[in-house]
Amino acid sequence: MMPYKILTVIFFFLFFPLYIQNTFLNSELPILDGSPIIWGDYVHFDLYWLLFTVCLGAIFIYCIIKFGIDKILKYSSLITLAVFVMLTAGMVATILENGALKSKNNIIITNENFNTMSSEKNFVIFVVDTVSAGAFDEVLYESQKYADIFDDFTFYTDVMSVYPYTIYSIPLILTGQTSKAESSYENFCTNAYNNSPLFSTLDEKDYDINLYEENLYWMGERNFDILNGDSIYEYDVKFGGFSNQLRYLWFKFVPYTLKRFSNIESVDFKFGAIIRSDAFSWKNDYFYKMVIENPEIEKQQRNTFQFIHTEGAHMPFIYDENVNKVEGGTSYNESIKATITTIKAYIDRLKTNGLYDNTTIIIIADHGNTDTGDEQDIDLLSRLNPILLIKGVNEKHELIRSDLPLIQTDLMDAYQQLLDGKQSTDLFTDIEKSRTRTVLTHINEYTFTEYTTDGKAREYDKFKPTGNVYENPQ
Repeated sequence: MMPYKILTVIFFFLFFPLYIQNTFLNSELPILDGSPIIWGDYVHFDLYWLLFTVCLGAIFIYCIIKFGIDKILKYSSLITLAVFVMLTAGMVATILENGALKSKNNIIITNENFNTMSSEKNFVIFVVDTVSAGAFDEVLYESQKYADIFDDFTFYTDVMSVYPYTIYSIPLILTGQTSKAESSYENFCTNAYNNSPLFSTLDEKDYDINLYEENLYWMGERNFDILNGDSIYEYDVKFGGFSNQLRYLWFKFVPYTLKRFSNIESVDFKFGAIIRSDAFSWKNDYFYKMVIENPEIEKQQRNTFQFIHTEGAHMPFIYDENVNKVEGGTSYNESIKATITTIKAYIDRLKTNGLYDNTTIIIIADHGNTDTGDEQDIDLLSRLNPILLIKGVNEKHELIRSDLPLIQTDLMDAYQQLLDGKQSTDLFTDIEKSRTRTVLTHINEYTFTEYTTDGKAREYDKFKPTGNVYENPQ
């Protein structure tokens, strides 16, 4: 029996450090949005964990020598049982609160209707990920050929995103709703989408709604008909994505030194277990190929809305200007040029098919890019100046630059005006040249820090913390 007892003691010894890691040392887990994780930033957490583990090991050895292995097994079992009961109670409360026992499904996005648009009215929101206004403007000034692509558009250079990451920016752009940790992320998204003023107006104006976005987190029943959206049931994902679930558990419970070997950089696996050949992909080369290889657009009379989210200039920087993948990588500016190439291909296809003039186009980034290295607040604030370019129906002029101090929560009113036929030069007329804007930074999905500023988006020293910190239930 002695080997069995030794193995059991080893199990208990490993259980407690892993529990401590998951419960107390994961407060600064990075957002899994595909960005490379700087593991060196977390060394101090591993030192805490190592100190605890060494102390625990010393206590275990001392107690075994003094009291014997049988007593250690007995009390370790009781402590483990107490922790298990506590965790189970918390899990049950979370399940009941979030309605996890109810039959629900999430939406999965296909390529359906991508090549169908209206001969009457089209409304397009084209989101290119991680494109900062400053870097984008540098590329436009570099060569007139880039600037000419955006004739008829107004480029708003002083826009702020509320959030520094995609996860909350996408629902904000589509719904105007912000989260301050009132509920779980999935509940926030579902409620926001089901009550979106944009979707409501599109529905009233008889638009077909198509959303080309890999991860919407729109659970359960939907108040609006998304033509290219199909349902994927939760239990299918849990069983189909079992290996990914194990990777996520590894990522959560082991020290940071070992987390890097989980090979998990994105939470996309949550709803990606069922593979479909017609599922939409945000990758630049995939999207570019889809546009180039389908030059003809099928026309219909019913109005059409397309929301398109592509990789843009998201890390890693792997594309050249012609959207070819380059071994060894490229640069941020080169990725912006690749992004412009995909935008140009989409616009050129509209022009070739005679649909450009009757199409409202909004080109926006969900957020900008980090100007400096570490993911500290100043760097998160530097991610809050995304691009915004707008062209209304039948709008004709050279590229206009506007320095109006906008924030992405202004978009809902702009959408309404554009759907009513206004042009970009008629928008934001009530915006003062001087205003205070409020943003929320976060280094994970759970904790938000609020800042305000009366300066420009790139005047980082003018951002002031309000003292409000919001905790998202995990």
